[in-house]
Amino acid sequence: MERRCRCGACFFYKTDKMANEEQNVTETEEEQNQVRLPMVALRGMVVFPDINLHFDVTREKSVQAVERAMDSQQRVFVTCQKYVSTEDPGRDDVETVGTIVRIRQISRLAGKTRRVVALGMERAELESVDQEDGYLSAVVRPAPEADEESLERLDKEALRRQLEIELAEYLQYYPNAGGGLVEFLEKNQKLGSCLDFAAATLPLPVQKKQQVLNGIDLMERYDTVC
Repeated sequence: MERRCRCGACFFYKTDKMANEEQNVTETEEEQNQVRLPMVALRGMVVFPDINLHFDVTREKSVQAVERAMDSQQRVFVTCQKYVSTEDPGRDDVETVGTIVRIRQISRLAGKTRRVVALGMERAELESVDQEDGYLSAVVRPAPEADEESLERLDKEALRRQLEIELAEYLQYYPNAGGGLVEFLEKNQKLGSCLDFAAATLPLPVQKKQQVLNGIDLMERYDTVC
């Protein structure tokens, strides 16, 4: 079947086959950005990129997920549960934005508990969740990164200075609250990474930490942290 298109400057025919091919190209490009990974739902914990961390897993599905990850690319998608009381979380029970982490080590603790040492790699958005061989398997796509270039250089420097001032004042009252935070700020020039590290290390409510993880806009992240 032909589709005929006219305008003031052109005249052409487009077949259904051509239209379907264009749609398939778009769908293929979207699928290329997706990846399937084992998934772990964390209780009361939000994980950020570029940060070393450890977490314990006890649920059989989570244990199977991290062990499956170690057998392949050592990567797993972690995301926070909406309610810590949920025993068997599914797609609707977890946050859409989580983090792809690379597992460095798994240690056996008492009973079925495993301690996972990992590094946060990148934000990712959850597309779907399936049950697969005793663990949760997630299809995710990389989340958009904060645009550091959208801020003027002077604005970014001013925000960094203000962040350092406010955190220094906070740490005067709670010196043990932000382990390594000052050193991280001194070494890292990316405002987004500094805000992530601050959110990860400061005793913020889980909901606020998740807001920072969700935030693409740097000003939104800054307002949440400060």
